[in-house]
Amino acid sequence: MLKIISVGLVGAFLAATLPSSSSNASNSEYAAKTMSAETDLPHADVGAYMELFNVPESAALEQLAAQQALSQVSMSSGDNFAGFEIIRGAEFVINAYVTAPPSPEFSARLEQAGLSHLVKFEYVDASLARLQKLQDSIRLIGGRSVSTVLDVQKNRVEVALASHDLRRAIAERLVKEDQDDVIFLEAPAAPDDPTVGGGGATSTCTAGFVVVKSSTGNRGVSTAGHCPDAQSYKNVALNFKGEAYGGTSDIQWHDSGALTWQNRVEDGVNDSTPFFRNITSREATSSIALGNFYCKTGSFTGYLCGTVSAVNYCPSYGGLSCDFFLLSGSSDMSADGDSGGPVYVNEKAVGTTSGRRTADGHPYPAIIGPQATFSKLGLVVAIS
Repeated sequence: MLKIISVGLVGAFLAATLPSSSSNASNSEYAAKTMSAETDLPHADVGAYMELFNVPESAALEQLAAQQALSQVSMSSGDNFAGFEIIRGAEFVINAYVTAPPSPEFSARLEQAGLSHLVKFEYVDASLARLQKLQDSIRLIGGRSVSTVLDVQKNRVEVALASHDLRRAIAERLVKEDQDDVIFLEAPAAPDDPTVGGGGATSTCTAGFVVVKSSTGNRGVSTAGHCPDAQSYKNVALNFKGEAYGGTSDIQWHDSGALTWQNRVEDGVNDSTPFFRNITSREATSSIALGNFYCKTGSFTGYLCGTVSAVNYCPSYGGLSCDFFLLSGSSDMSADGDSGGPVYVNEKAVGTTSGRRTADGHPYPAIIGPQATFSKLGLVVAIS
């Protein structure tokens, strides 16, 4: 996929399209342009750069200014562009990856930025726009738990997966042309710390609370009933156990022997329990009143807090009953991917996100189902 032009060819190509790197005029122009940016660079940054790359101050200033100028060129680089890479070694070089010879306009922008004598072109198969679109498609197929990286140097998208079934599903959905630009890497089958709670991103939604099956004591995690039954969490494929979607409930739950379920939820708040809180009690449905203050976690919107703006709310989907409530705040309280996420106050479980009400415009309130409805599946929120 990556075709590197030989040094000789690069030199010949640049000689035909760009100013000569040996031109005193070109170097003087570059120096003049970089000097104008010196006052924009904090002294501490320059000092750190000098120490990291073992270069004198003059070189640090020029190279940092070149990086700054390069960011402007990247913003209007054209359809054939596949990315820049700055090489800081014995010499400072900018690799420009392209799928076809650069246009005169692109070459002119490099010259105008004073960068032409630093650039080496390398041909690749896929443009940056195509790889970014491919990366988005993979996340759409596999969900947010799929880890991907766009490797500009190797001109490909790398996908880290522990689930071979999910890997096969992604590969089958990709067209042959795209398959050539993807490589699958092994991911750990389980997290380093198998002790987990709710609140994190599942493959398509958000984990709610750790729940306990009253009849067996089996533990697992909840999410929204309208989410797909196949879910993974913390790089582990979960076992679907059951769902209730309709009437008073929008819930499902899963378990896994690879995870240790702890009565806590992620909240992203770095306090005495960094980024999570323990859940030690449950809010009764009768205690949910207008104006009550609650907080929530969603894999898209994160940690947000608001107040109850409506009770006995009737969602317009899923045949759900009027047992839900609205949680409103200063910003949208729910977005795609937040479904199933936990709602809490202090260490008390309140409910889980079902959806959002859009009828009144932004900011959208979240539609919340009380935690007591877990009883429909014979579950309770774990509090110890």
